[in-house]
Amino acid sequence: MAEPEIVAVAPGMNTVRGRLKPFDPAHPSVDLRLPPGVTKPPLVILVHGGGGARDQANAMALLHADGVAVLGFDAYRMNGFDRHSDFWIRNMTYEARQRMIYSTALGAYRWAATLESIDVTRLHLHGLSNGADVVANLAAVVSPAHVRMVFAGGWRGQGLACRIA
Repeated sequence: MAEPEIVAVAPGMNTVRGRLKPFDPAHPSVDLRLPPGVTKPPLVILVHGGGGARDQANAMALLHADGVAVLGFDAYRMNGFDRHSDFWIRNMTYEARQRMIYSTALGAYRWAATLESIDVTRLHLHGLSNGADVVANLAAVVSPAHVRMVFAGGWRGQGLACRIA
């Protein structure tokens, strides 16, 4: 199957076609921060919303400052797309955003569950907006032996953040 590409489906509206790229822990958008002096910390995987990875920057900084390991990534950039956030929100179909974010987040979870530097029995998933929908769906496929909590903030039809455990 071909590399992922942006394809117009209507004037001003696009989708993504082609095989999505797998999660790559060496990709420049991957941001893993381990707290200094903490042995085997819990890890929060932060799943961005429709606007891209900058959606989670503040949450990453605050959690890390409190001694929690954090993992962030940009699913769009990982698939070879570097566009401004307004493009993803206004000119990309919901399903295309969800497919990219979901496949990358699932790969990030699978990779994180193998890390020796964290407590793999205390993984947490946090999603904002489009990312909230993704982590709510990930809750059905991750192992309870790894994931303690799923935080879905602002998912469709919900409005306020909630905890799914």
